[in-house]
Formats: sequence, C-alpha cells, structure tokens
Amino acid sequence: MKTVVLDTSALLRFYIPDGPVPQGLERLMADMERDEAVVIVPELLLVETAQVLYRKQTQNILNQTEATRLLEEITGLPLHVARHQEYILDAYLTANRLDISVYDALFVALAQSFSAILITADLKLQQASLRDGVPVTLQ
Repeated sequence: MKTVVLDTSALLRFYIPDGPVPQGLERLMADMERDEAVVIVPELLLVETAQVLYRKQTQNILNQTEATRLLEEITGLPLHVARHQEYILDAYLTANRLDISVYDALFVALAQSFSAILITADLKLQQASLRDGVPVTLQ
C-alpha cells in the first residue's frame, strides 16, 4: 500500500481546478477511497482548507452553500490526520534548514517521517522538498 502526504494546495486543486492538477492526484484520490493508499495530512490542512474556501466565498468564486458542501466533503475523506505536537520540532528545524514557512515544513517533516511521497501544487514547496531529499509530485 502506498503512503502519501498531501498538501493543501494539491487537495484543493482536486476540488477547485484553478491550475494544473498534480500528476497522480486523481488516481491517489480514487486509491484512497478504495483503501489502497494511505493519505497523511497534518491537522493544519483542515484549517487551511477552511480558510481558502472562506476566501473563495468572499471573492464570490464560491457561494456559502458550495463552500460548506466542499468542506463537508473534504472533512469526510478517509485522511490520516497527524497531530502537530509529534512533528512540530522536525517542522521547525526543517523550516530553518530550507528557509520555508513552518506551515510548509510540516508537510515535508511528515513526508520524511513516513518515508512518503509529498504531493503538492506549490512549486516553492516542491523545490524545497527536493532539496531535502523528499520525493515530490507536482505536475
């Protein structure tokens, strides 16, 4: 069974295609639904997702009903949500080493901890992850 860390930008591209969908993301989502893949995300992904949906709503890209429906669907996914406390020190050190935000470094630290591929739609995060030896899928 494959293990993947999914970042917020990639997950949201699956639902709101406002740019290229990362390679393999559609297959990963299908595999996750069939219990053929383990998708790990930090708790942060849920907050970031809600914030992006709220922003899309205030920009009149989505209405409140659409944003609420998407948030309900995303929170209902069979994601393995990792608590921050266990990974925050690694994320902090990774942020310092790669000169990226602690938020982004949390995804890198999770991928390293689980020897997982990181799927992202964020080019800066992809480049930083590759510098740190984390296999990454972008587009």
